[in-house]
Amino acid sequence: MLIAVTLVQLPGYDTARIVHAQPINQSASLRPSKYWGMFTGSSGDVEIDINRTGIAVRVEIPREFLVGVVSGENDTHFVQSDIRNDYYYYSLVDEARHWTYGWQGKPSDGPCYKPNFTIYDPNAPWCLEIWNYLNGTFLNFTPPKFIRLISLNAPQIAGKYNFTLYVANQTNSIGYPDFVHAWNTTIQVPVSFSDNPASITGTICDADNLQGCQTILAKGVVYAINNSTGQIAKSYVNSTTGGFNVTGLSPGTYYLQGSAGVWNVSCSTGTCPVAYSLSDPPWICNNDPSQLGTCNNYVLGLQRGQLYSYGQLMLHRAPQICGSLNYFNGGTLQPIPNSLTNTLLAGAGFKVLNITIEATNSADPNNPGRVFGRYLNISSNTSSDTFRIITGLGE
Repeated sequence: MLIAVTLVQLPGYDTARIVHAQPINQSASLRPSKYWGMFTGSSGDVEIDINRTGIAVRVEIPREFLVGVVSGENDTHFVQSDIRNDYYYYSLVDEARHWTYGWQGKPSDGPCYKPNFTIYDPNAPWCLEIWNYLNGTFLNFTPPKFIRLISLNAPQIAGKYNFTLYVANQTNSIGYPDFVHAWNTTIQVPVSFSDNPASITGTICDADNLQGCQTILAKGVVYAINNSTGQIAKSYVNSTTGGFNVTGLSPGTYYLQGSAGVWNVSCSTGTCPVAYSLSDPPWICNNDPSQLGTCNNYVLGLQRGQLYSYGQLMLHRAPQICGSLNYFNGGTLQPIPNSLTNTLLAGAGFKVLNITIEATNSADPNNPGRVFGRYLNISSNTSSDTFRIITGLGE
């Protein structure tokens, strides 16, 4: 399988550039441009050559690449493929607008079904599927085949972006392509500010731990902001090691910020889940990099091609709102007895009950203000459901 990224020449760029990516151990190496890939603000094509037999293909595309490219779902004008030349069997779904899950061990026929579908994640990718389907039957296609994504827009934020490819070779129990058990691979496509970019590596740690700044082993993200230009690069945190690697950087001085998801820490009751809000913002240092001794979030004078080891980036624990949602029996305001909870949803005529609880920055119910925290889940079919809202920076 090969991904070829062809960049067209734009104003302000000296040359057109062709970049190739080939997966090695589920990663991507790019040539001939020394791993810097696409430049922020450029436009180009991504071509995926498929060397496996299958009946259907799914590609999860980072949503940043389709900004200004598509008008909405099922706008597949930017897709070319020799798997199937009938666009009726092409589909494009915005995963941020959906939550597709199985029920009672059965797969779903909803858009882009997968077991780990994130609940209405605003950062979720776009999901492209191409089926080799004719006269009521799925047919095997013979490699090599290609999918070409025309005139994608490189993100304005530098870093590494994941394109995930699935090749299904069978159908599931409801007759749809089985992407759950399909062969898949993830390829990282770098986006950089300039050629021969620099990078900053390090780990995130819990600044509120009384025993020292303990490495946080959770999903997270670290941003590097250029102090002069305001350009931003990002890196996702490795939840196994707590490490990050912000790539694609041009020369200059950078300020680091980070956050992380839920992680269990020791507390008076044993272990408690916590999350981590953004590290200290630059105004803590009066926006002055020279105060590096009192605020350690700056990287001074990064050079072209430099691999800078930052060390530990200290994060603080985010405020949380915890509680329970209690259900009552009609207008009696009497709690539903535990003996009846196994029939709670069935008795109300529901198979599943989705829960949404929001925290806003206003106590006025007629003017709720901005939502700064949200909890989404499925009811446990009991007399109450607990919730936890992580507020991030807080209000």
